[in-house]
Amino acid sequence: MNMPVLIPQFFYDLIGRVAPGAFLICWLATPFAFFWPEYDAAKTIIVDRVLGHSLLRYVLAFGLAYFVGSILGSIWKVVDYISKAQFEHRHFSKAFNAAFETIQTEPELTKVPKPSIDLVGYMYDAIRLTYPKAGARIAKLRAEQYQAGALFIGFIFSGLVFLCAGIFKVLPARPMLILVPASFLLATTSYLFLTYISSRIGYGIASLWVLLKNNVEEK
Repeated sequence: MNMPVLIPQFFYDLIGRVAPGAFLICWLATPFAFFWPEYDAAKTIIVDRVLGHSLLRYVLAFGLAYFVGSILGSIWKVVDYISKAQFEHRHFSKAFNAAFETIQTEPELTKVPKPSIDLVGYMYDAIRLTYPKAGARIAKLRAEQYQAGALFIGFIFSGLVFLCAGIFKVLPARPMLILVPASFLLATTSYLFLTYISSRIGYGIASLWVLLKNNVEEK
């Protein structure tokens, strides 16, 4: 069994949805655990009395993390799609075009007509079938792309929650002076990572497509 190929495929949801969902739940809940007066009472009712110490609480926690990561990632996809900037597409396209021209300067490769960017789904599927190892790497990058988008939206939402919690005195104002800018700083970092991953995917698909059309075999 070739684990380097299988792991990115089977754990796409773990990388792209569960991981960011779990992290953001912890990021959002931790200040309430320390500073919200009603936290202990809520925890006793919800966690101890309702769920108890059974496996159910861990299953629900996993499902909640998956649900949160899915919702946040979907929101990012919608925002990116309806915005005129189309951040993912722009960075992907720029890297795709640059890589396509660069790799064809290699003298041992036959020049390949540049396909339409609209065919990227077809190219991706062809690459995964022809180059399983390299295709698995692209699949992992796509999961990380989804993860970064979910984190970007999640940290913006967290910053707004902390801001409102400080203004309406649900939580002490002093910790919020740190958590609000930290949330927006992490959102910015997530976006920068998203642009980097989008570019990596563009470079990877363009390069692998040229190699595929030149009948270069995977080693």
